Amino acid sequence: MNEYVTPELLTKLCKSSSCMELSNDKVKKITRISLGDIVITGTMSSGAAGWICCWGNIAVLKEYYKGSIAPLFNNEHSLAVLDGTRERGYIGRMFKHEGKVYVMDSPQITFYPLKINQVQQLQLF
Repeated sequence: MNEYVTPELLTKLCKSSSCMELSNDKVKKITRISLGDIVITGTMSSGAAGWICCWGNIAVLKEYYKGSIAPLFNNEHSLAVLDGTRERGYIGRMFKHEGKVYVMDSPQITFYPLKINQVQQLQLF
């Protein structure tokens, strides 16, 4: 799924990337947007163009997770992937944030910046 956001929101999302922290069952930041609570798992940038895009998943508190993939912390998830009993990816991955346990849910969402004229049109309303 692709979403288009203002360049300012894209920068905020990119700076909150938790790719490294997830291997330790933690995240840097959960960002609340209209789609839900988002955890960013990757970014793409260029020295010339700046942030190009970022991607992540919706995170829900474990007690509200209704997905069909059993929630597992990173270690158990990685072992199941190596055993061939689980697909790679972030859906169903558990992590802790501010004393609470969350589970990654939803298909991956990729965020792209709105073009300048699109931002200007939004500001008219």
